[in-house]
Amino acid sequence: MAQKIKALEEERDCLRQTVKTLSDKRVSREEVCLEDKGPESTDDTSSSSSTSSSSEDGHPQKRKHGKKKKEKLLSREKQLQGQSGTRVRTPEVVLKRYKMTLKAFKEEGSMNRAFKKVGVDRNTLALTAVVAELQMVDPDFSKSVPKFSPSEKLIDFSRRCQEVLTADVRSAINAKKSAGLLLP
Repeated sequence: MAQKIKALEEERDCLRQTVKTLSDKRVSREEVCLEDKGPESTDDTSSSSSTSSSSEDGHPQKRKHGKKKKEKLLSREKQLQGQSGTRVRTPEVVLKRYKMTLKAFKEEGSMNRAFKKVGVDRNTLALTAVVAELQMVDPDFSKSVPKFSPSEKLIDFSRRCQEVLTADVRSAINAKKSAGLLLP
């Protein structure tokens, strides 16, 4: 019985040593990765080493995953800030933005994700979509619409385009929408 106890204690000590060496290796990898971040990283590594000592007591070591996710979200928000808030003032830019959204929709598979990727509001695109759809479906017909003047608001121009649409052009737009060549 004493031999079994001694063997189990040796095995326990061996396992503790293995855990300690593995946690020290992980801490050293984290130190190498975090060296570029500056003095803040030393606080993180010291807390990691203190948590590794708690693993010697037999308690499981807790790891923090939230920091990487938070950094990723913050960098994504910074990317989106540069894209959002751009005011579109001409029908040519409306067409460009519509095409970008259409491409993003084909990549993402969701209108919501496409709008977020391009950085445009859903309602804004819906109000000006008729201008882009008219230019894509029938460029000759869009030339028959009175020209856009810089003093005019884009929403008024899109309403004017909506009023000018004929049944043939509307059916062509709906056919291209169902074929996936335009946004639904």
